[in-house]
Amino acid sequence: MSFLRIFLLFASLYLGPIELLEAQKPDFKAEMDKTFPDSSKLLWLRTFRGLADELHPVTIILGYDGSWCKGIYYLETGNVWFHLEGLLKGTTLTLNEVDQEENKTGSMRLSMLKNTIVGNWSNIDKSIGTEIKCREVNEDLAGELMSKPFYWIKDFTGKLNGMPINITLQKIPNRRLAGLVTINQKAPLYQIHGKFTTSNELFTQLYLKTYLDTTTVKIDGKVISDQEMQITFQKGKERPKTSILQMNESIKMKSHQYQNYFLSYDFSYPDIENPRFAKYIQSQVAEWEKNCNQMLENYPKDHPVLGPSNRAQHQANCWFEPYFISKDKISGRLVYTNTWSIFTTVKSINYDFTKQSPIVLRDLFKKEIDPDTVINQYLQSQMPVLMKDKDPAYQDWIEQVEFKLIGFCAYGLCLSTDFDPTYGSETIFLPFTELEPYLRPNNPLRNILESTQKQNDH
Repeated sequence: MSFLRIFLLFASLYLGPIELLEAQKPDFKAEMDKTFPDSSKLLWLRTFRGLADELHPVTIILGYDGSWCKGIYYLETGNVWFHLEGLLKGTTLTLNEVDQEENKTGSMRLSMLKNTIVGNWSNIDKSIGTEIKCREVNEDLAGELMSKPFYWIKDFTGKLNGMPINITLQKIPNRRLAGLVTINQKAPLYQIHGKFTTSNELFTQLYLKTYLDTTTVKIDGKVISDQEMQITFQKGKERPKTSILQMNESIKMKSHQYQNYFLSYDFSYPDIENPRFAKYIQSQVAEWEKNCNQMLENYPKDHPVLGPSNRAQHQANCWFEPYFISKDKISGRLVYTNTWSIFTTVKSINYDFTKQSPIVLRDLFKKEIDPDTVINQYLQSQMPVLMKDKDPAYQDWIEQVEFKLIGFCAYGLCLSTDFDPTYGSETIFLPFTELEPYLRPNNPLRNILESTQKQNDH
């Protein structure tokens, strides 16, 4: 794999497809003919295509002669392939992954269920794993890049025990869910972490955690239709509360991903048909691209990182965490991580589609009001709660750290810190009810305030 090719891939991440300096895709038929010279002894030959970790498109071709199961594992975006060889017992496949220099680079354990294979890939020491899901396809489709994975962000509102509730929910890889919940205008902000069941209709153990304490709330839910979601909300040993929420808005996520011998990346962001917004998002990830390119330049072609023991060693990820979505506005943050640094980088995204421009904090406040002063005063009022029963080192950190990441949700502003390697990120909810005396009558979030007020009146 040419490092120039990898460099070009990262450099072109948001500039569209380019011609890559890469050998042609392998001739799968010729490779399988070499693997099984006497095809008459084959009991079957099957081609499967799907996703690794619900992100990276892969092709798996397998042949079985009654004794051995052998084939090819093809990483489509990186145009890299490996030999597979092992045993089939019942419906269980146990396979070794071998590179073209005949070095063992990993292993697979897969279950064959009718026309699908499901299981896991792991590297040599099993410190890195990947979930694999593929379905059988016509052999003519082998190696053709499959469609991108499907993720979404949905915004729901309703009443819970008489109180207005807003949930911004995001589906992310491996059937996981993330997002935010606000309950009435003054309650704390809850962060969501959970997982869908295999049906993608039911989700369970969706835990909510506030910045105020470690108390968690469990939500079980069911997607009733395209427009409705039923939730059961339980805090501690309190009696469960059930509500049906209506969907306000839904957007798909666009995903770019790449995977080769030792490196993979993925980047997901809102898929909105707005050229100016797309350009704005691209400008925000320029630093991340530069960081990835710099890492690649630091490794010469003969660096030991390319050895079998370092298969899939490096990953870089960028994703969007939503605070709020509507037809005319979006708020959230872009989060960047990689395996060659302990630091996580975060950027706020607040955009007005009507005005075709980012929303600036200064534009929310009256001319005579200093936004920093108002926000800092509120932060100071929350410090005793944040510091209560915490260790001294955390107290020193929270007193000094800057809440420089600002977004908005249905009922207020979300004030967050950067990610700290030890303490993570803290988020404080500043309700609009606290801000109203300082806001301009025609501020960019006026329609959100009016919509919230109408919801409360009903």
